[in-house]
Amino acid sequence: TASAASAASTSSGAASLGSTAYIGRDYTYGLVVRFQDACPERLQNRVEAVTLSTTVLALNRLFREAEHYGPIACLEGCLNWLSCFLLFALYPSRYTRARRRIESYIDAQNRDVYHPLGLHIGDVFRAGLMFIPIEMDYSHV
Repeated sequence: TASAASAASTSSGAASLGSTAYIGRDYTYGLVVRFQDACPERLQNRVEAVTLSTTVLALNRLFREAEHYGPIACLEGCLNWLSCFLLFALYPSRYTRARRRIESYIDAQNRDVYHPLGLHIGDVFRAGLMFIPIEMDYSHV
C-alpha cells in the first residue's frame, strides 16, 4: 500500500505497520536495487542483527549480479532481437534466471533461519522492489 511504501522510507530505513516490518531501499548508490542492512527496532529482539544484515547483504549482492550487463548480456539481447524474441520462449532471460535465484535464496532463508524464529521474508518483487517485507508472528505449518 501507499502508506507502507511511505513508512518504509523513514530515516531509519525500516518501518513497521501491524505485524509486518519493512526494510527500505538504500538510494545512496542511485537507483540500483539495494536495501538498507540496518535491523528494524521491532525485529531486534526477534532476530540477531548480524543474521538479518547477512541476509540483506546477500540479497543486495544477488540484485547487483542480476543488474550487471556485460558482454554475455549484450549477446543474449542481440540473439533475442535476431530471433524476434523467440529465444525467450525456449530459454529464460538472464534477469528471469537471477530472479529465480533470488526467490530461491529467500525461500531457503525462510525455511532455515526465519521460520523457526516466527518470521517470514515476503516477496520483494510483489512489493515492487521498494522494501523487504518481514512478517512477524508467522506460523509455518
